[in-house]
Amino acid sequence: MPERSKPIMSLIDDLAHIMLKVTGYVMLFAPIAVWAAIMATVSKNGLGVLWKLIVFMGGFYLSLLILWGILVAVGFIVIGPRYSHLLRLIREPLMIAFSTASSEAAYPKTLEGLNKFGASSRISAFVLPLGYSFNLDGTMMYCTFASIFIAQTYHIEMSLGTQLAMLATLMITSKGVAGVPRASLVVIASTLSQFG
Repeated sequence: MPERSKPIMSLIDDLAHIMLKVTGYVMLFAPIAVWAAIMATVSKNGLGVLWKLIVFMGGFYLSLLILWGILVAVGFIVIGPRYSHLLRLIREPLMIAFSTASSEAAYPKTLEGLNKFGASSRISAFVLPLGYSFNLDGTMMYCTFASIFIAQTYHIEMSLGTQLAMLATLMITSKGVAGVPRASLVVIASTLSQFG
């Protein structure tokens, strides 16, 4: 590295450490903010709203567990016994992605884990962003669950054909939300208006 670029690199490194520290503080106070939002909703709508949210989130998380089980089984079939080693290497990025609801936050650690596993960095640096853009199973499932939950909350009857058409629409429209935080809310709002 040239001598004159060292001060700029040092400044960028210091800024990155400051941003990580600020993010850490935000993450410390996030549970308090979530608790306050839940209490505001309960005080406005009563305790019955909690049961509806529990059923919604329980069904969503159950479907995610089923999806993960299928993906792990397919991984063992394709890769074999080495797949357990890969799962250990990407466990931390998976937890980061799950807890932040953003796979982009886990990208550097995932790339590092794939390189430790033996995947070529040129291939993983190409395939991983492509997968991030087009393989949004969790987002599509969330959009589907949320749309049907909202319809059920407002007692709107939907035929099976309408539900399948909504699923196909969400499958296509969810492909553009990879790099935009909470863009799934826009997708849900537009889908709901499209289906009345």
